[in-house]
Amino acid sequence: MNGGSSQRKPKRFFFLRIFFLLAGIGGLFMAFIIAVCVLDTHREEEEWNTLKTVLAKKGLYLEKDLMFPPKPPDEQNFAGIPFLSTLSEDKVGNVDVFEIWNSLTNVHMPYMLSDLPDLSWRDAYMWNPEDIRLILLTRNAVLYPEPPVSAEGNLLLFECFKPQMLEIEEAVERPFCKFPIFFEMGPQYPYLHLGVLNETVLLFSARAVTYLDLGKTDEALNDIILSWKVAQRLGSDQTILGAMAVHSSFLYSLQPLWQGIARHQWNTQQLEKMQKELAGFNFIQLFKTNQLFEIIWTAGMNEVVETVYLTKIGIPLLQGIEKIEKFLPIDNISVRINSVVEALFSKVPVGWIRMNLAHLAETGIDYISKVYLIEDHRIDPDVVREQMEVFQSRYEDTLNPDRIIVKNFKQSLFSDQISQKAAEGQAFIDMASIACIMERFYLKHQRYPESVDAISQLSATRFFRYDIVTGDPYIFIKTLKSFSLYSLGWDKLNNFGQIKKTASGMEDWIWPASDHNSQIDLVF
Repeated sequence: MNGGSSQRKPKRFFFLRIFFLLAGIGGLFMAFIIAVCVLDTHREEEEWNTLKTVLAKKGLYLEKDLMFPPKPPDEQNFAGIPFLSTLSEDKVGNVDVFEIWNSLTNVHMPYMLSDLPDLSWRDAYMWNPEDIRLILLTRNAVLYPEPPVSAEGNLLLFECFKPQMLEIEEAVERPFCKFPIFFEMGPQYPYLHLGVLNETVLLFSARAVTYLDLGKTDEALNDIILSWKVAQRLGSDQTILGAMAVHSSFLYSLQPLWQGIARHQWNTQQLEKMQKELAGFNFIQLFKTNQLFEIIWTAGMNEVVETVYLTKIGIPLLQGIEKIEKFLPIDNISVRINSVVEALFSKVPVGWIRMNLAHLAETGIDYISKVYLIEDHRIDPDVVREQMEVFQSRYEDTLNPDRIIVKNFKQSLFSDQISQKAAEGQAFIDMASIACIMERFYLKHQRYPESVDAISQLSATRFFRYDIVTGDPYIFIKTLKSFSLYSLGWDKLNNFGQIKKTASGMEDWIWPASDHNSQIDLVF
């Protein structure tokens, strides 16, 4: 037994030496890769400086002080009102670079409010006093005794939010809107103002529905326009999350507009005013601007990226060096190897990593210029998928040094969900504008037209009758008492205007008819 045991020790020790030797070779190989990447440091610095020059000509900058100019005076700044200024916290100084890096690579998710009625205008459903009461109670509106569940009772509960809503109403026309956004925190930091202003848009929209129930259409109109002005302020921080927040708040702000059209409560002047306000929204421009700014912001955070990647590279490299030192009996090997590593690392930050980030910015500029076509009024899903394939082929290649950094941002900065939300929001702007003109036609003729073409002469402002994803006209269907409009949606397949997703998972973007049966079973 003892003899067998002694025979196994050399063998075990041999495999251990092989393991450490391979680990050391791996460390040397990594050092070689780094050396190859930084041989032409001058060219990489030149590429970074060229990018800065190109961006400066576009009014974009990589430096913090230029990206974030000083705040305007509070009395000129919508974000400077007490209700909003108390939401910000200066977190700079407690910044963990790994935490920021993880947030930079998060997938951007649309902001979703909780505690909403189960159905909305998108289901051809009108909110009633019970639905409004749900919104109020879940936002902590409390009065004792509780008013009856009615439009009058709900209006009393809205008084709980009167100071904040009045403060916003008085400041919403201020010339500036600059929230305290911190460069060091990164563009995906969850700033509180996004959620609070989403809730505010909901409250204005819900109060507009309440005013409609009471027949007070002028007050309802005022709240709708206020909700839209607040929604537009959400995108002013130039982040993708901000644009997503505008998208989500705009969609439920259409509840009172749709509900008033369904009941023929708006007059011609009110419809004209809402159509004019709708023309102030442009989701193609908003998402294009904010996505580009966030890409540049991410590239400008090169110190964070450098810190994270040098740590990731340095730890296994030094571990490999330590193993090599144990098996190579060469005098001063530690000094020699460590001096080489130090020399390599001193060049990496200004070379290879910045070139990766420069290529990220260049890729982003190219992607955005092809996806968001403002003049053509198009966001084509096929173009988005094509650009994603270009990204895949360019940065998934294991021999491309850029893949180590750039591909980490594929889902956060180039996800098709971002452009999809931009297209969906713009489609509903277009259809809401068309719906206003349709209702004006109805008020004049006591019937809806047979096609969209019949209403073009009623529009004093520019409106778009062409589907943003296909370039063909939005599909118009006249029903017995109403009408519906729809876009083919992101899949570009005609699901015949069925509300919500079909059994196959496909979905059109629909402005539903008021006489649509929202309880109908799906056909597909």
